[in-house]
Amino acid sequence: MIQIDRPPQPADLDDTSELEAVLQARGEHLSSGGAPDTFRFKTFAAYKAKAVKTSLKTAFAGKCAYCECFYSANQPMDVEHWRPKGRVRVDKQTVIQGYYWLAANWDNLLPSCIDCNRSRKQFDVVSGKEIAIGKADQFPLADEATRAPDHEDKAALDREATLLIHPYEDDPERFFAYDDRGAIRPRDGLSAADRQRALTSIDVYALNRSGLVAERLEVIRLIDQRLALIRALAALRNDLVARELDDVAELVASLIDSETRALEERLDRRQPFSGVARYLLAEAAGFLSS
Repeated sequence: MIQIDRPPQPADLDDTSELEAVLQARGEHLSSGGAPDTFRFKTFAAYKAKAVKTSLKTAFAGKCAYCECFYSANQPMDVEHWRPKGRVRVDKQTVIQGYYWLAANWDNLLPSCIDCNRSRKQFDVVSGKEIAIGKADQFPLADEATRAPDHEDKAALDREATLLIHPYEDDPERFFAYDDRGAIRPRDGLSAADRQRALTSIDVYALNRSGLVAERLEVIRLIDQRLALIRALAALRNDLVARELDDVAELVASLIDSETRALEERLDRRQPFSGVARYLLAEAAGFLSS
């Protein structure tokens, strides 16, 4: 997971007229005696516009906003509502009204793979259990009392004690580290509050599901192999220089440059799991610059 600059809102995203329809339906629901937390609007459609999907795909380079895998190889993109539009599951027993007024809000839309966005049973490598994971209608807060009640309180969203890391608003690389299994974990040295946000995001976004961890591990192994090769080549170059075999040492130096450039390409936001590469290469930055 990496930070992405928020792209401009597509001109085709008609959030105004849909919001008017939603508010009218909610008003009718309330006037007929319905409780606010039982309101559901079943015909949200504006967020499904082709321009929305195209813009999100371009901004995130065809990757899931959460796990950074390329979703297009084997599944369609889900246009994900960071704050769920229809309902919010607080716990196993409690479901409350969703953020109906943000269904077509551009700031609330992200591209997601199915496995991050939908709840289904998958094997979690950290817990060692097959459990129901995936974001679905989850949106946990540190303090439920801060949850925005409805569209009328304009400042309510800013007061929410959100626990999920957002790729526009946050710098995910500040929160996450990776182990030698390919699993993601909170970085060392985080405050208690930031550690809670990291752990909650890992859990809700299903970032340690087995298939994803296996893909991450492949990238980690490739980077580790290249780093090992560069270290071996650097040692060889130093030996050649000491023996005054400068022409051969220069050839080895060019190989080191080529391997280093290949590693640096992994840092590009368009590469899958670039967050992993940035973490690993930051650890090796001193060596690579020497």
